[in-house]
Amino acid sequence: MDKKIIPKWLQIHDDGTLTVTWKDGTKLDPFDDIETALRQMVHIMEQYGNQKIYLDTEKRVVIFIGRIGELKQFQELSMKILGFLQSSSLDSNIGVEIRKQINKSEKDILTSISSEIEKGVRIYFAVMRRGLVIKEEIIKEKRILVNIYTGLVNSYDSLNRRPTKFNLARIKNKIATGRNNLVNGFQNILVNPYKKRTLSSEVKRLRTISDVEIPQLQRIIKHAANKVRPIIEQELENEGIRREIYIN
Repeated sequence: MDKKIIPKWLQIHDDGTLTVTWKDGTKLDPFDDIETALRQMVHIMEQYGNQKIYLDTEKRVVIFIGRIGELKQFQELSMKILGFLQSSSLDSNIGVEIRKQINKSEKDILTSISSEIEKGVRIYFAVMRRGLVIKEEIIKEKRILVNIYTGLVNSYDSLNRRPTKFNLARIKNKIATGRNNLVNGFQNILVNPYKKRTLSSEVKRLRTISDVEIPQLQRIIKHAANKVRPIIEQELENEGIRREIYIN
């Protein structure tokens, strides 16, 4: 998500931490990373069968949805969204379809409830939408990291196959010196835990490779790729990326 289009309720700080704010000004505690923020949304949504729903784990803030949580339509939608939020899928199209279902279900449900619980139901639907936005940012940043990781490993393999000066110059251009280089992709990583990885010395070293030879460049690539890989391990497997391209 470009910082220019980040919704006002989601504050992404320069250090990669986040704050979630509700319309009434209530702020959840700052989150160290976006995956923790997503787990908070999941925690709220998992209470869909209750009449009272707590916005935080310490039960300091509560919303009332009455018996709306018993509606089959409400439960099915909640479970579907939870399934997506808790998955390792990088398919953003799923989120688009779920958002359409949220809009339709909210409209249908709000026409059949009392005014006493309307606010609580609206808040719950806001939680659903916030969960989707957070998930979409995770998908976007992880997809960038998958692309960078794959590019690094392919570059490493290419240097093995063709250890020539021409190929060395081409790989340097691809990684750091060309206009659309891989390193530039790290600038779009805004949130922890991913941002912390991109700020590591191993990843930063990719920016200064203009004077290195093939063996040194391969070591730099290896260390950077291995720094990134742990946070996208499941996604690499889901994408069907061959294990043999991993750098050991």
